[in-house]
Amino acid sequence: GGHARAAASAVSEATRAALQTPGAVLDVARERVLSQIPAEPTASAVMTANVVTLRSTASVRDARNLLDAHGLKAVPVVDDEGVLRGSLKLSDVARAEKKDQDDATVKGFMKTQVHTVSPDTPLASLEEILVTTVGRVPVVDDDGRLQGIVTRTDLLRLRNYYGALPGPSAAGLGARAAGPG
Repeated sequence: GGHARAAASAVSEATRAALQTPGAVLDVARERVLSQIPAEPTASAVMTANVVTLRSTASVRDARNLLDAHGLKAVPVVDDEGVLRGSLKLSDVARAEKKDQDDATVKGFMKTQVHTVSPDTPLASLEEILVTTVGRVPVVDDDGRLQGIVTRTDLLRLRNYYGALPGPSAAGLGARAAGPG
């Protein structure tokens, strides 16, 4: 019965007794409302987990082939244990190629100062980082091991601005690519 905008609530005897103090009704109502709000997503919920990576011992030629094969603009560089050592952008590869350094290792061209986040970084912090600084941010654990990556496109997809975008941002999921080394 009742009308469409009617509401009711069952209140236990213990709760009824607790509601006798001033402000208690608001405190209980606030607590119940807040308990219904879902937790803010974190980096681990938004990130692409199976990231295409490169080893620092890979050649510039290997890097070019990897970036081209997966349609990427940048790739995280990791060591044998999966610890993030840097990032290599397509522009870094182009700079090396311009110097005829196709056979040189990417170690001399990659950026080693890379902004990272932890898996529990809240979505609001990710948005701040991705909107104001870099277009992609690696997610690492406490030991520096790469867990995933979050891109601006991932955030746009999450916000349904890119509902029709194909798949996750890190192309080549399932295959952890690595250069020689």
